[in-house]
Amino acid sequence: MAEEFNQSIPKEKIKRVWKELSYFEIAMIIILIGYFIYLNNSTVLILNTNNGNDTRVINGVSYPPNTVLYATNDYVPKSNVSNTQMVFGILLVILLVLALLAKKSTLGRRATIIEALEDISTQLIAARKIKNVKVSYTKEALEIETDTEKIILTYNFLTRYKTMKDTVEAFRYVIKAEIFDKGDESSEYYKAYYNPSTRYWDGFIKTTKSLSESDQCPDCGKEYSEKYIMGEDLAKFRSAKSFVEGGRQ
Repeated sequence: MAEEFNQSIPKEKIKRVWKELSYFEIAMIIILIGYFIYLNNSTVLILNTNNGNDTRVINGVSYPPNTVLYATNDYVPKSNVSNTQMVFGILLVILLVLALLAKKSTLGRRATIIEALEDISTQLIAARKIKNVKVSYTKEALEIETDTEKIILTYNFLTRYKTMKDTVEAFRYVIKAEIFDKGDESSEYYKAYYNPSTRYWDGFIKTTKSLSESDQCPDCGKEYSEKYIMGEDLAKFRSAKSFVEGGRQ
């Protein structure tokens, strides 16, 4: 049975799911597991005799040492778990569920530019192993600042679309970025690529000019929208082309 279970859930899938969890979600899972272990250890059997040396008073009745505490029809405490502990455990479960639902709500939904900048900043910090970093927002950008440099992901961006028949889909944000070196006070400019559908950071390309409307021009720019001619549309295009060429002869 155990072998069948291991075969039904490949290790690669487990690793992929684990990588999708945020640090907060992993921490909540660990805390919940630890809390359940704690509750299990705090729940103990209750002795039905006073095994101490002093008289115990329960519900106004005195019980000398070595006497039976509870009769057959008495209400016996069920555990050492208090109402406060129960409520705290419920709150932990609610927090974990809300965190997972918040992530699920983004699936299948196009990322906003703010979400894109946050994703890029998180991945950029991890990729460059940046330490002692400060992330802040301004009116024009999201800034990642350290003692030596400032990375500026601006709200100056272009959205590239692709059209397939009647479907129009945004497949790339092209975001202007700047890395300012505090040592020599110089700046380098980049284009940050981000896929709003898959929510992947797709690249960080050095550039010498700012984004402009000309970038969206198919003839002179590089960040233009794309259109795919498929099936029946392609046949109509070829037929029209043949007709025009035949008329010229």
